[in-house]
Amino acid sequence: MRRCVLALGVAAAACAVERYPGDEVGVYARGGIALDSVTFDQGVAVEVHADGKFVSPSDRPTHLIQGRGAYVRATWEVPEGWEPREIAAALELTQIDGTVTSQVRRRWIDGPGDLRYPDGAFDWFLPGEMMIPASSWRVGFYEIEGARIDLLPPAAHTLPRARGPVGVLPGRHEIELLVVPIDHQFSGPMECEGPPEFDAARVQELYDYLGRINPVQDLVIKVREEPLVWTESAANLTKILDALSELRETDNAPPYVYYFGAIDPCDWGSTAGFAGLARVPNEPTREYAWKRVAVGDMRRPGHPSNETFVHEIGHTQGRRHVPCKGTEGNPVDDYPVELGKTGSYGFDHFRWAIHPPAHADYMSYCDPTWVGAYGWNQVRPVIQRLTWWKDHDEPVREGAEGATLMISLYPDGASKWWIRRAGTSATATMRATWYDEGGDLIARPISVHRSTGETTHLELALDDARTLPRTITLTSDEAIPLPLLAAALHGRVLHAPEALLEHSLDPTR
Repeated sequence: MRRCVLALGVAAAACAVERYPGDEVGVYARGGIALDSVTFDQGVAVEVHADGKFVSPSDRPTHLIQGRGAYVRATWEVPEGWEPREIAAALELTQIDGTVTSQVRRRWIDGPGDLRYPDGAFDWFLPGEMMIPASSWRVGFYEIEGARIDLLPPAAHTLPRARGPVGVLPGRHEIELLVVPIDHQFSGPMECEGPPEFDAARVQELYDYLGRINPVQDLVIKVREEPLVWTESAANLTKILDALSELRETDNAPPYVYYFGAIDPCDWGSTAGFAGLARVPNEPTREYAWKRVAVGDMRRPGHPSNETFVHEIGHTQGRRHVPCKGTEGNPVDDYPVELGKTGSYGFDHFRWAIHPPAHADYMSYCDPTWVGAYGWNQVRPVIQRLTWWKDHDEPVREGAEGATLMISLYPDGASKWWIRRAGTSATATMRATWYDEGGDLIARPISVHRSTGETTHLELALDDARTLPRTITLTSDEAIPLPLLAAALHGRVLHAPEALLEHSLDPTR
């Protein structure tokens, strides 16, 4: 299978085409051939010309981004009585400095173009360095050398002589991700052989799968040298997510880095029933960096594991499930295409192929999957914002002020307490009271919510992460409406683990 892209913005030599100015091809095509549609496709096809006119960037379903290669396709219309023959089409790209680059393709034209067929469109590939802001495009149809111009009808003036805007959005889009191998040390019914291994080839697989379906110029994927040791059952993946969130704090990870826990599970447990789990940040803010964590079954390289990886990272970018099978948990209710389909063509940089509109969104449970404008529009602003943090030298956190105490209450009766060195923007639903070291009663709002797996999470803002409450009593607050979950916890007393009380956060970590 031909693969013409070594990286998301670079074209391989095997994809080189003839390049010369369009006016050297020949005269404009005769006989009434007209430009029908032009799409620029970086993963989601974006029409830049339709119904005989340019499509303004503000009227397009999604954005084209800077530095990412684009597959361009143009279709045509021909009148009745068209004489079948070979026609040349030149894609001209004009940069802001006036530089004009042309690529020429030839096709036998015996009827109208049709994007459903490989020979139904002229096609070109523009490498990432050509996808820059303030550029413009034009497609012209020409008679090839040797054509009997004198025997053909005169040219019909149906080709756009002006240039349309490419509409490239300025700015960098990059994903940085840390793979955390999980060493599952547990006596379970499934065979497990330690943490999954990630050599260069397997990391490249992750790069390709994530990069082809996300609007990025590049990705940075690293593998944590020290695995996370997990000695409990993997039945409740929320526990592993808690451990990964805490690990982010231990590593002092920047807010733009995603953490993905890769596990070869010794057991999977009847309460899981799926191949992975992730947190869904409410907003792309620094305060929700702790939610940029996911875990997935990565016991073997290949398609299923890689699809799980991409799906779970989608959740950490804020995406919820897309309804398709009807079994997707907590799906969105505003997906615009029936049955969870993408509704558009999509260029695959990895396979050098075009995915049809009938493929399902990758956040559904259907197969095969791809991405449409809906998903592209959800993750692109998130990627751009996190990249901006990285490029503008997000400062290392100073001190441990403004911390949040995180408490998870699991269905099996166990609990986990850990400290997050950031404030909380969660909505308070109860009140927590405790006595400080001086014997004064402290009362403070606390947020309570429930996640997948029936785990209850509490978030309590602290003034000083070094002074922690030993015992917390949860009570209702007259000023806060009491939901059913909070009502069930009313009057409950929680005791901090000794290990946490003895721990003092080092602000230099």
